[in-house]
Amino acid sequence: MKRPLRHFGKAHPCGDTFVDADFADDYRSFFKEYDRFRYGQEHHILECLDAIDFQDKRVLEIGLGQGADSEQIIRRGAIWSGIDLTRESAQRVLTRLKLNALPHAGVVCGSALSLPFQDASFDIVFSHGVLHHIPEIEKAQGEIRRILKPGGELIAMLYAKRKRLLTAALFFA
Repeated sequence: MKRPLRHFGKAHPCGDTFVDADFADDYRSFFKEYDRFRYGQEHHILECLDAIDFQDKRVLEIGLGQGADSEQIIRRGAIWSGIDLTRESAQRVLTRLKLNALPHAGVVCGSALSLPFQDASFDIVFSHGVLHHIPEIEKAQGEIRRILKPGGELIAMLYAKRKRLLTAALFFA
């Protein structure tokens, strides 16, 4: 199941089709327009992020899309790292961070099934609309638990089959 998802992601990084393709060579405008669209459609995300204490916390974001939430988390004081299954998303997020001179601990192309981080490395793992796509979710859960510090938090948004979305869920390691 991982291969088709990876192939699709390489051709269509998450959120790619929401913004006019004319911005393809102007990433600053692309990201601005993408953020306007994303937070216009899902304005509650910013309110949810405001309610989380990211200040000086080591945060891993799983699934980066276009990096909109990544930027918001960094601006809220996190020591942020990100991982995405696709190189294109990882590269775009690096481009976004560089354009906006935002500090980060690193961006990795990899899988939530085998997180390339040491045990107990993060205070928070954040994932918006990603984890429910992982067929081997128990394996991903084990990896998330492994990299969370004792008392760490998993903050995840999951889409439900019969509802538009489930609100952010909070779990403690």
